[in-house]
Amino acid sequence: MELKDFIKGTVRDICEAVNELNEELNDKGLYVNPPIDGYKEGAVYDCGGRLLHEIDFNVSVVSSEKSETDGKLKVYIANAGLSSHQSNENTNSLKFKLLVALPSIS
Repeated sequence: MELKDFIKGTVRDICEAVNELNEELNDKGLYVNPPIDGYKEGAVYDCGGRLLHEIDFNVSVVSSEKSETDGKLKVYIANAGLSSHQSNENTNSLKFKLLVALPSIS
């Protein structure tokens, strides 16, 4: 899996989970990411006043030295397992954060 697909899928899944939880459990009093009345000290907001949340990523990535005709560097999420072929690959840890404004109930 390419790194970009992993990041997009993770953020998409979080967004869909928030929406689904609010739809499925709001009659039981559960609200995920409800709007805040006023500002919370130490919080970060977007220009529209929505609370921003950090998504922390800590992934292992594999870079492989292969000849590609498109000239692009491709970075893949590391797969655990055994393989019988040899290649020139390096595995590194990549840590980063994304700020997102999650969907909120109205």
